Amino acid sequence: MADRVPTRALVLRTSPMFVLSFFWAGAQHILPQLYLLTHAPEDKAAVLAALLGLGTACAALGVALSRRRVARPVPLGLSSLLGWLLATLITFSALVLPVEPLAAFVVAYGAFRLVSNVLYNHLDCALLATARGGAARHATAVAVWQIAGQTVGPAAFVALAGHQAATLLAVVVLGAGALAALSRLRGAFGASPPPAPGHDASLSSRARRLLAYTFLLQTGVVGLLGNMIFLLKDWVRVDAPEQAAGALISGMGVLSAVVAVRSRRVMASQPSPWSVVWPALLLAVTPAILLARPGVPGLVLAALAAGIGGGRYLVGTRQLASMWTEAPGPAALLGRYNNVANVASLTGYALSGGVALILGEGHLAYVYALLGMFGALFLAAAALAGLRPFTADPPSAPAPG
Repeated sequence: MADRVPTRALVLRTSPMFVLSFFWAGAQHILPQLYLLTHAPEDKAAVLAALLGLGTACAALGVALSRRRVARPVPLGLSSLLGWLLATLITFSALVLPVEPLAAFVVAYGAFRLVSNVLYNHLDCALLATARGGAARHATAVAVWQIAGQTVGPAAFVALAGHQAATLLAVVVLGAGALAALSRLRGAFGASPPPAPGHDASLSSRARRLLAYTFLLQTGVVGLLGNMIFLLKDWVRVDAPEQAAGALISGMGVLSAVVAVRSRRVMASQPSPWSVVWPALLLAVTPAILLARPGVPGLVLAALAAGIGGGRYLVGTRQLASMWTEAPGPAALLGRYNNVANVASLTGYALSGGVALILGEGHLAYVYALLGMFGALFLAAAALAGLRPFTADPPSAPAPG
């Protein structure tokens, strides 16, 4: 395995994914909620759904724009990637300040989601293309960095709330680290062929089932996490819901990272249908626990269920997409996989906002409908994976040429 990327190099080359995930965690789960608690307290859930929906639409547009560029004969160069990273840092800083009035915050939020997703998808596909036979290891590294960012981000932004200088310093330090990591990759981008052919190829039925499974789970996960602060405040009625939500999400992330690392060889070798069924079933436990208005032990149990299920789901689906052997090829499917997550997020926000508008925030029917909807999405994903398996690969064809 002379071409195998050393572990240290793999960690360094994928580390910008941590920075992006760290920023996304704050931008999706903490910063808008804290902003709306003071700027739109009466309609916070509906406004949040609209804001996150707009941001997710911008994110989907960013991935689509990036996929077009990846398909060109000369992919995006390193200097352009650094430019997109700087644009990401500038727009995210506007959210941290935060800018006023609400309209300016909305514009900054949409711009951040767009430029950061252009950067993310192109970097993801480019790193996969230069993984030198280590697609499974690349997928695991990206998944672990994603989980790490989603773990540290919420707690960090809650802890730094109200301390703008410290928050901006953290953004600058992380941005400098990402710039340094990208600079070390000089020569890896811009001169290589496209990550993979087949960007216009039709999806196989098995690929569609994988994307549908991802869509269902991601819709439920994003919807649940996006409403966590409000659910803890208005339904479970815990003290300091912002801190409780940050701790809960971070606890899920720590466990997810551990599960992702320990699952990498199992998922890469021969995943079975059950290996993607049980994570969805475990995720379905979380809204059921929250529905019971648990105390601290119940919240810990919910975090355990979501952390284990989420970690296995994330590393499993990402590895499957990165090692795909059918149409449209791994890089093309990975681009679709990244965008399915955005479309699912948009759907989750739209469903949450629709429930809030129809039933009204804080009512018993609203909470039941919200948590029941998330549980149904997780159960539907489990049923799809069990009844229409998508994990078993057909015999691999010989490599071309």
